[in-house]
Amino acid sequence: MIRYIKIGLCGLYNIWFYTLAATGIIISLPLFFIFCFKEEWYPQFYWVARNIWAKLILFGMGLIPKIEFSCYDHLLEYTSLTNLPLLVVLEGLSLMYIYSS
Repeated sequence: MIRYIKIGLCGLYNIWFYTLAATGIIISLPLFFIFCFKEEWYPQFYWVARNIWAKLILFGMGLIPKIEFSCYDHLLEYTSLTNLPLLVVLEGLSLMYIYSS
């Protein structure tokens, strides 16, 4: 019984993630297009990606990034769809990618 509840809740969580991601893209897409026209507008593109799109997805999924500074490189496994918004939020930190198959 618990197994079926877990499967159902995971399915709802996935549906919520893709709905939230699509909503974030639809909201941000006009701004992304506008800021892609001129090269000097690229910093505004990254501002929109970092402050609107990425935070909408992270906070909407209940994932609040806790940034702690240390002497170690930050590790991101590139198999999760939530790592891309996290990567955009952590822009400027030293990051190391792990590609797993």
